Amino acid sequence: MKLRQLEVLHAILQTGSITQAARLLHVSQPSVSTILQHCEAQLGVALFVRAGGRLKPTPEVERLFPDIRAVFLGVEHVTRRAKALASGRSGELAVAGTLALATGHLVNAIAHIRSASPEVCVTLQALQTPELIARVAAREFDVGVCYGPVAHDGVEVEQVTTGELMCVLPEAHPLASKKTISPADLAHESLVTYDPQDNLRGKVDRLFSGSGHVPNIGVQVGQTLTAIRLVQCGAGIGIVEPFYFAAMRPAGLVARPLRPKQQLVVVAVTPYGQVRSRATEDFLVELRKLTKR
Repeated sequence: MKLRQLEVLHAILQTGSITQAARLLHVSQPSVSTILQHCEAQLGVALFVRAGGRLKPTPEVERLFPDIRAVFLGVEHVTRRAKALASGRSGELAVAGTLALATGHLVNAIAHIRSASPEVCVTLQALQTPELIARVAAREFDVGVCYGPVAHDGVEVEQVTTGELMCVLPEAHPLASKKTISPADLAHESLVTYDPQDNLRGKVDRLFSGSGHVPNIGVQVGQTLTAIRLVQCGAGIGIVEPFYFAAMRPAGLVARPLRPKQQLVVVAVTPYGQVRSRATEDFLVELRKLTKR
């Protein structure tokens, strides 16, 4: 049976009338009658009988009705999904981010997307930058967010925002009263910062380069949130990227700019040549808003 035949049977089952079925389908009454006749001839059974001025389904069509209804539930589902996809309210979004970004602003941007478009299914993973770039290039993720620069033939790169390395310290610490903090201010402080394998460690080293001061690094970590927890526990003063702190506002701590300024660039990477979905575009718009607050 063709979908048009099932559509006519479904309309007659709903309305109990050829006239009303024609109105529901926006076609002429003779068209509905002709299709019904073809259905009955094709199947070799009567599908409806007239009773009390209405068409009542025969036992044969009663047994078909669950299958017919399932077909049109599927059609309705496809229609809803198509409309939702067109408006950006549906689909899937796979996001990767470095841990500091993934647990901070990326979480907030995804929460906004889910609130505005609850039918969008989002996957979020925290990855180290080299793996993030490789997996975006392999199209395992729609978008990755990390610190630049990024040079890879398999991805397209665009700047999301900029920030600068920050000093994070207890709000009662004497240095918390300063507007900016210099290497000289940190000369006798125990520092918590990134280990030498982290690409942000180069920014820390450049901060002290040429200052005449050697940093007293007491704890080296791989993640910003670990550094901040250590500062909260009294292990030292943190030198970290700014976005996790800005997103989470950890209790009892303040952040102060460092001078000379060490700029960081946050970039979004997407698979090379891939057309972005509406959900990806909405996510990036929201992320830019959050990182500029």
